[in-house]
Amino acid sequence: MGSNNSYNRYRQYRKNRRRYEASVGAVPAIILLVVLANILPILKWLFICIIAGIVIYILYQLYRSHHPRSIKVELDNLDENTFEKYCIKLFGLNDFVNVRSAKANSNKGIDIIAEKSGKSYGIKCVLANKDTNVDADSIRQAISGSKYFCCDNVAIITNRDFTLNAKSLAQKENIILWNRQELISFLGNDEQATVQKD
Repeated sequence: MGSNNSYNRYRQYRKNRRRYEASVGAVPAIILLVVLANILPILKWLFICIIAGIVIYILYQLYRSHHPRSIKVELDNLDENTFEKYCIKLFGLNDFVNVRSAKANSNKGIDIIAEKSGKSYGIKCVLANKDTNVDADSIRQAISGSKYFCCDNVAIITNRDFTLNAKSLAQKENIILWNRQELISFLGNDEQATVQKD
């Protein structure tokens, strides 16, 4: 009888021991769950902040590439050769075809040759300094160059404006004038015409 009691107490001890070991073994799991429960929301918000930062950066880059003020500042910082390259890309994005530099053959007052709607255009690019407008001499140079290249239309594009004499001569000779505002309006289709200085 005594042996049975000892055996039963031993079994009870083993059962209690297993329960204790199981409960002790569950403690790390419980601690891990508690830690994760506190960390996961932080990780979730950290992930959301990273995604939001990426989206804001992309929107900012899009804003900079399409904002007129940024474009104007860039135009004022270009040199003559880069301005010409810029205009070549710009015309290519505005329904002109076969756009190319005319200086490779000869500098006769025309910088760019292009075609649109079956007509050829001789285009002179004039990068003027601040507070300086394009005068009538540039109009005469463009007219002379257009005859050399046998162009159907003559145009002058500038980052500034034209003097009254230049406008009067252009109207008389049927010359197309694109001033600063019209140049900026071309940029409505400009998604790629970013030219670096040499």
